[in-house]
Amino acid sequence: MKDFFKRWVLHNFWLKVLSLLMATGLWLAISPDQEPAEVAIRVPIEFSHVPQGLEISSTTIPEAQIRVRGPERLIRELRTTDIHAELELADAKPGERTFRPDGAANSPPADLHVVQVVPGRCILVSIAG
Repeated sequence: MKDFFKRWVLHNFWLKVLSLLMATGLWLAISPDQEPAEVAIRVPIEFSHVPQGLEISSTTIPEAQIRVRGPERLIRELRTTDIHAELELADAKPGERTFRPDGAANSPPADLHVVQVVPGRCILVSIAG
């Protein structure tokens, strides 16, 4: 037993430790959890700061597709409630207007980035209430 231990464990011990450290470092560098992934999430567009006395009379409330990129581990855990699109209507006036939805008004978790919000513009018809 003693010869086995000397021959297979202690022989070139520091080379074995070095190779183990290099293998671990390489595995951490290319670990699949760190690979960037991208996902598209469909969410309804929310209206914020609607002026008093202004009504939205568009027939359909638009839906947005938000593309989010980040580590695969975080993308798998992402839920539709973690992110949403928002139309800021504080300066809205009656009539037909074009607005840009702000992606991730509810900030996505750390290390995730909003890549694209589709549609890039929304046309809403509003009337004085």
